[in-house]
Amino acid sequence: MGGWILRTAKRQGGKKFSIKFLSRSMKISDQNMPNWKEVQSLAESLGIEVEQSKCDVSSQESVDAFIQSVTPNLTGFIHSAGILQDAPVINQTWERFDAVYEAKSRAAAYLHDAMERFSNPKLKFFWLFSSTAVYGSAGQLNYSSSNSWLDALSRHRNAPGCLES
Repeated sequence: MGGWILRTAKRQGGKKFSIKFLSRSMKISDQNMPNWKEVQSLAESLGIEVEQSKCDVSSQESVDAFIQSVTPNLTGFIHSAGILQDAPVINQTWERFDAVYEAKSRAAAYLHDAMERFSNPKLKFFWLFSSTAVYGSAGQLNYSSSNSWLDALSRHRNAPGCLES
């Protein structure tokens, strides 16, 4: 996603902004390291700052601290966190549902709430990545239901009058 944003900025004339990649651990896997190096290189060539920042989006306090730290300059947020806890329905447990909800839908609720409480008048987008929201794949009932919640939040945020001051 970072590479796409930077390539788009380059095509549009290299607008100046910064990107913070948030994660609980700030660890980049060996598999993703080439992508991160490409993002860093492209950002440097455009004069755009990219950085890894620690933020546990499954914690309201952590989300509040981050959103408050970038207020009033937040212009966009892309929420693409998620984990898989696949299991046939008969083997699903509340713990599996809770783990998926924590990273996806509960985190999105915390972000939505913080964005309503901390004014960021330049906010242009809040993208929520969901997939398999309606039917899902075998063993992904928890993931599918969490993604359905993201879809509902997106509809809510886009409803007429929802975010008007």
